Amino acid sequence: MRTALALSTLALAAGISGCGGGGSSSSTPSTPNNAGSSVITVDSSSGAPIAGITVTLSTGISNNAPTGTITTQVTGSTGQATFTSLPSTGTLCVSASQGTPSNFQFTGKCLQPFPGSYTLSF
Repeated sequence: MRTALALSTLALAAGISGCGGGGSSSSTPSTPNNAGSSVITVDSSSGAPIAGITVTLSTGISNNAPTGTITTQVTGSTGQATFTSLPSTGTLCVSASQGTPSNFQFTGKCLQPFPGSYTLSF
């Protein structure tokens, strides 16, 4: 009787494992791709767009400065800069700075996946 019970338990465990109930998966979840292009808006803390700000697209940010610069754009009258042909994978960062050495302001963010639009605020 014990042998039959042990075999029944073993068969049940094998059935659960075969249905995905107890097995492990070796597949890695895929990382979503970055947007192909992105519109970056730069605004003040009050929400007003800021024209004439250089926005940097990069692979990192360190000590309030971009690292691995990919390209730069200057915001237009709407406070927007458009980046096209973005790398499809990997972390991308966007940053901007303004002011003088005594009144320096920096804003930036690294994202993966990188979105089709993002707002940087001072």
